[in-house]
Amino acid sequence: MAGKKSRRKGVAAEQHIVKVFRNAFGGEWSRKKIGTPGPDIETPKDFPFAIEVKNDASVKMIHLYRPTALLRKYWDQASAQADALDLAPLLVCKIESHWFASTNWDEWRLLEDWIAYSRNSLCIMQG
Repeated sequence: MAGKKSRRKGVAAEQHIVKVFRNAFGGEWSRKKIGTPGPDIETPKDFPFAIEVKNDASVKMIHLYRPTALLRKYWDQASAQADALDLAPLLVCKIESHWFASTNWDEWRLLEDWIAYSRNSLCIMQG
């Protein structure tokens, strides 16, 4: 029973993140079916990240400063999936009712640039 509840919680988290990204940037965002290898979220072709979504109540705010083996395991999973696709990893975690996104420091600039490009494109299309 706990496995089924956990899967439902994971699906709900992925659906939420898809909605957040779609509302913020437009474009094609969707969640992959459970068991499909690779990142959790299908992203627009020009998005430079592979997204892994985690919604685990055992991860706490303190773990952002003192990572646990579990958080490292999540990061390793996100990194391996991104490397296989020649993308940057983007780990999105719900921690104590708040969503956090993390990537490598060197790759954070890619996200800033993509957001700026995406918003500029949206402004051009809308007005």
